[in-house]
Amino acid sequence: MELLPPGVGFFPSEEVLVGYYLTNKNNEEVQHFHGSELIKELNLYAYDPFEFPYAPTFSFDHQRHWYCFTAKVAEERRPCRTGFWKKKGSVRDITVAGGNVVLGTKTLFKKN
Repeated sequence: MELLPPGVGFFPSEEVLVGYYLTNKNNEEVQHFHGSELIKELNLYAYDPFEFPYAPTFSFDHQRHWYCFTAKVAEERRPCRTGFWKKKGSVRDITVAGGNVVLGTKTLFKKN
């Protein structure tokens, strides 16, 4: 992925992130959409959290926030290279403005 031009950042709202980017990314009929190159695919469990800034997918951008997603699994503990990811805090709904329609959920994980 090429770097964004100087002064340009990628900070979508949760509604836009789930409702536009991830919906289109998961739609097999949509091959390319505006911004599709901004969210890369990554095997989350192949890395420990401290390795993210150095993962090939993120090697251009040593920031504190990365956008990636994984399929929902029933297990609370998800194995990674040197331990496991564990849910931290509660699951929070991501809703359309007004809060009437749930687009998805947000869960924080930590390495344990």
